[in-house]
Amino acid sequence: MIDFLSEVGSSVPWIYRGWLLLVSDTYRDEIRNNWRKESLFYKVFDIFMSLVFMLFEVYLVYWILFS
Repeated sequence: MIDFLSEVGSSVPWIYRGWLLLVSDTYRDEIRNNWRKESLFYKVFDIFMSLVFMLFEVYLVYWILFS
């Protein structure tokens, strides 16, 4: 199970990116530096996907705990 979770976490960065942007100043600075090099479309897409995955993760936790 841990192997599966580590593979999923390393293959799709949006699984952890949104949470790290909220809690880690150094990670936030690193991502902002990367965004400076990218197009506006990439920035918007990256933020959108981070939000989608964060909301989905919150939904999953709620579903597991209360259903």
